[in-house]
Amino acid sequence: MKTLLATVVITGLIALYFMDVAFHISFFSMEMLIHNAIHFFVGFIFLGSWVWYKHKMRFKTAFYTISILMVLDYLADYIRDVDNFTLQMLIYDVFIVLWAAVLGYLSMRSLKQKLPQSQDYPNSQPPSN
Repeated sequence: MKTLLATVVITGLIALYFMDVAFHISFFSMEMLIHNAIHFFVGFIFLGSWVWYKHKMRFKTAFYTISILMVLDYLADYIRDVDNFTLQMLIYDVFIVLWAAVLGYLSMRSLKQKLPQSQDYPNSQPPSN
């Protein structure tokens, strides 16, 4: 499991680097770090953890929530006169959200395997067969 998680992280970082070069994006500017962090954590938490792993949220609700947060981020960029709403940035942002969702799912699955059995059922006894 650790090797799969590490492989997804390294593959995603390499793909992100090549997308940065291809789309002429300066990844380490403060604007892009904030922009990418918002999209990464939205994908990690909403899609990866809550929808795919814990099933606490329906996919449709998560999709609308992520869409609203992305539109608000683009609106904040527009208000600050940061013109980055292009097809390239949309592809880049969707990649970050999906990559983070896969990482969120794999991280939660790996974390569950590390937890002792008693923490899986904090308020009750494990089901008996």
